[in-house]
Amino acid sequence: MKIDSKQILEIAGVVAVIVSLLFVASEISQSNRIAIREARSELISQELELQNSFLENPELSALMLKLKDKDPNLSPLDEFQAESFAMQLILRTADLNISYESDFMTEETLRRQVLGITRNIDRVPGIVPYLRSTAEDLGIVRNVSPVWGAFFDEMEKFE
Repeated sequence: MKIDSKQILEIAGVVAVIVSLLFVASEISQSNRIAIREARSELISQELELQNSFLENPELSALMLKLKDKDPNLSPLDEFQAESFAMQLILRTADLNISYESDFMTEETLRRQVLGITRNIDRVPGIVPYLRSTAEDLGIVRNVSPVWGAFFDEMEKFE
């Protein structure tokens, strides 16, 4: 069987297409890994920022101490700060939910991130009424996703 130059060029073209498709697949895979890493890194940065705010702000630290009580006695300023903190936790949970629903997060990463959020609730159970109120105001319900389910489960421990 004789292969002429036209057949050689066709075979070379097919090989070139296959190689370029493999390269594109490799680039897409790498891009996805980078996006997942950035999403995880952003979640960690958010938690660090939240923890730093407690260290840098004595008033916020004092509020957190009050919120350790399930039924704290809060001043109007404390209540405003508690509402703001509740909104931060809700927004962080919403961000986590978006990452999960967009498949930018493995089940294991989701589990660890949910533990971080629930740990914040465990540490300051006095925040629960503010979380509940904020979630209701925003129309967030338990059965939307596993993330929100875990969030509501944790709140119910203190109600």
